[in-house]
Amino acid sequence: MTHMYFIDTSVLLDILDVPRHCTPKGPESKKKLTAILSNNSEKVSIPLAVIIETGNFINHIKKQSERISCEKRFIEILEFLVDDQNDSWNLSDHEYTLADLNNIITTANNLFPSQIGIGDAFIIESYNSYCNSFCALKDYTQRFPTEIWSYDKHINWYKNYSGPIADK
Repeated sequence: MTHMYFIDTSVLLDILDVPRHCTPKGPESKKKLTAILSNNSEKVSIPLAVIIETGNFINHIKKQSERISCEKRFIEILEFLVDDQNDSWNLSDHEYTLADLNNIITTANNLFPSQIGIGDAFIIESYNSYCNSFCALKDYTQRFPTEIWSYDKHINWYKNYSGPIADK
């Protein structure tokens, strides 16, 4: 059984110690990530939206030395993602179609009041796409537990939910 964690920007910002965007859970995040990476039955998926959002947060760090330090840590993680021999990390490489974009717009419109933005809607769409790829398998959520790993209050209600969000 492989447990898949879709990492949210809030967690990656913690792991990278991005000033003014990380939480006190940073050490806990790093410890959990280390445990996941050393466990063959757990994997981390990074939606492209998370990479873009994280890069934007880092790019807006005003203090140059902090920005460069964060950029280096971010590049190390991206290089690890590219070079990972254990396939413990993967890039959520869902190719978006116009129908997917329509789903993202619908999700965003429905969830804007709860502070879920377009980036979060893309993360949810990547998550749903992954879950839906296993729908043909019987009991896929038990065989492939999947969750969005997030510290954001507005997306945290997905934390312990396995299966496509639309099914909830």
